[in-house]
Order: sequence, then C-alpha cells, then structure tokens
Amino acid sequence: MKDALSTERVILRPWKDDDAENLFLIAKDEEVAISTGWLPHTSVDNSREIINKILKVKGNYALTLKGEDKVIGCLGYKKPGASLANEKDIEIGFWLGKDYWGNGYVPEAAIAMVTHAFKEMGCEVVWCAYREGNNKSKRAQEKIGFIFHHCEDTYFPLIDETVKCFYSCIKKEDWLLSHNL
Repeated sequence: MKDALSTERVILRPWKDDDAENLFLIAKDEEVAISTGWLPHTSVDNSREIINKILKVKGNYALTLKGEDKVIGCLGYKKPGASLANEKDIEIGFWLGKDYWGNGYVPEAAIAMVTHAFKEMGCEVVWCAYREGNNKSKRAQEKIGFIFHHCEDTYFPLIDETVKCFYSCIKKEDWLLSHNL
C-alpha cells in the first residue's frame, strides 16, 4: 500500500511518534485491548514504545478521521499464519477505539484496503479473523464481505493465551465481481 489510503471519511497512514497520546486514550481501555489480544496500555510512554516496537511495521496503518489527524484505530495486513499459508494471500486485522464503534469506519477503511490488496498487490485471497466472543469484529467482517472459512485455536503472545478464533476470507474473483471492478 502506498504511504496513505483515503476514503470518503477516513485516512489510513503510517504511525508516528506523535500518535502516542491518542493511542493511549484508546488502548488503555480494557475492553478494546482484550478484544484485540493485547494488554491495556499503562501510559503515554508505554503507547509510544508500542508504536515504535510493534505498530511501525510495513503494512500497519493508523486509522484517522479525514480532516483530523487523530488516531481512532488501526488497520493492517501481514502474511497469513502457517495454517493459511499461500504466497498470494494476506491477512488483515483491525481495531477501533470504543468511542468510534458503530459508525462504519472499519468497514469503510477495510473495503479500501481489500480493494488495494486485490488490484495493486496481486493478492488472490484476503483473510481476517476474530476472537471468540468478539461479535463487533464478526459483524464488521460480514459488512466487508468476508465469508466464514474455519475456526482454530490461536496463540496470542502479548497476553500469553490461546483462544478460539474464527477465520473468514474473500477471494479476488468474488470481490472484483461483487464490487464491479
């Protein structure tokens, strides 16, 4: 993906050190943190460290509202896990600050990211997963167009826990056809 991806209401852009304060305000919330598989942030310095050690990687983007350069969440892509391994596949993930839930920001940004993955990156399948009990993520994935594929136990190293995750995917030919691309 290029340096930024823009939709009608949101921008996906690289993480910056300046994002630490906004990230902390979102990531200190236990409900947000636990649903994503990491521990709540403990301070602005902790958030800054996480930005530099974890979030500032290729394929990971801060989600901001258009016209405001304030982080409200994150979307990213990576090579899928071993059980999904295929050279032309990617897996996307996302999380959103609690104050922004229910506004359709994640589906809007994810649709742009998936379109980019198929049209610009040459992907054949895009995967996504949610933890058992994370119905908000499940609903967002359904709105985006992901179709359930399988379920498996997945290890989350940041919380040292294995949890049941539900994996869904979108195939390139189905996406391009359903979006008239």
